[in-house]
Amino acid sequence: MENEGIDPDLLAYNIAIATCRWGSAWTEALQLLNTMKEKGVGPSKVTYDHVLSALSMAGEWERSVKLFEDMQVDGLVPTLKTINFVIHSCVQSGKWEIALRLLENIGTRDMVPSAASYEGAVGSCIKEGKWYVAVKILRDMRTTVGTYSDEASEIIYRSAIESCLTNKKIAWKAAIEILHDMISDGLRPSVKTFNVVLEICRAAQQREKGMEVLKLMKDRNVPLDEDTEKLAKSLLLSTSSDTFSD
Repeated sequence: MENEGIDPDLLAYNIAIATCRWGSAWTEALQLLNTMKEKGVGPSKVTYDHVLSALSMAGEWERSVKLFEDMQVDGLVPTLKTINFVIHSCVQSGKWEIALRLLENIGTRDMVPSAASYEGAVGSCIKEGKWYVAVKILRDMRTTVGTYSDEASEIIYRSAIESCLTNKKIAWKAAIEILHDMISDGLRPSVKTFNVVLEICRAAQQREKGMEVLKLMKDRNVPLDEDTEKLAKSLLLSTSSDTFSD
């Protein structure tokens, strides 16, 4: 390893810090980072990424942002992966303003946001119900990069729909529009995504729209699960379910 120009101490610290990611041991990761600095071992981009990954999983957005600033003070240039870790640290706490600022920061660095970038930014809008921010981010994504893989794109679109849950009575239209945008973009919404839209229609007392969503599921051969059936019963009430039978 030494012959390859890798500092064995740095490598050892990186390995130790990497193990902290999987045990939600972000405090240990930070302690190891501070210890290596005290002993004169300079952290690398990999070191910071490991610590930021641990902080991201724990939703420690304040520490993530501080560490993001520290690494730049240390002369290290963040990668897209680094910025994505910080964006995702904002999801649990709903710090959408910071996530959005970081997403915009990616563009100023001549980088192209990845699916993880948009997933984190849109996901940060869910807790506070900032559906209109999520819709804007989604539109920017569709205009700038289009869509990603089916699975990654669905997570992003569904997160945008979930951001409508807090304000169902006014955001149900947006939820349905996002669902149709998914389809027009060539994606195949899963039953999980349809169920979120149905829940929003039910809570917003939009029975007719909910029935239209159920019919859309049938037309697209999306199998109903137990949650769908419960939502359908709540939506349809006395309406005959023959329309949706095979």
